[in-house]
Amino acid sequence: HDGARVLQSCYRLGSEAQRDALLQGLAGSAAAVALSHYGHFFLLAVLRHGPPAHRHTVLTQLTGRVRELVVHAEGSAVLQLAYSSVATPAQRAALYRELWGTEYALLGSGAGHATLESLFEADPAARPRVLRQLEATLSKA
Repeated sequence: HDGARVLQSCYRLGSEAQRDALLQGLAGSAAAVALSHYGHFFLLAVLRHGPPAHRHTVLTQLTGRVRELVVHAEGSAVLQLAYSSVATPAQRAALYRELWGTEYALLGSGAGHATLESLFEADPAARPRVLRQLEATLSKA
């Protein structure tokens, strides 16, 4: 707990070089840190106080793990802040599509559809797959 608070303060009050070093220490483990009871506070500090490049790095590392993060108490707080204050509209749509299932998140097959309604109109066969995936995800929450 104390270590997480120290890292947050170092990030918030540190120089640009110190912030870069702290973020490099994260090195691809942002999703795991987001699931940490105390570590997620560091990511919240990066998303609130970091330069756009750092915020984008965190968002990029969370991409692909939305279904896992959305059902986790700490992870969902990080995801919510990244979604609402960092993500562009295109990134928001991609994060949203990750909830539809792996084929839409990784293959981008739903990229032309901003809503489930438009996806179901274009591909009626997708409806049962997507609804099963959403039900499985939401039942964990």
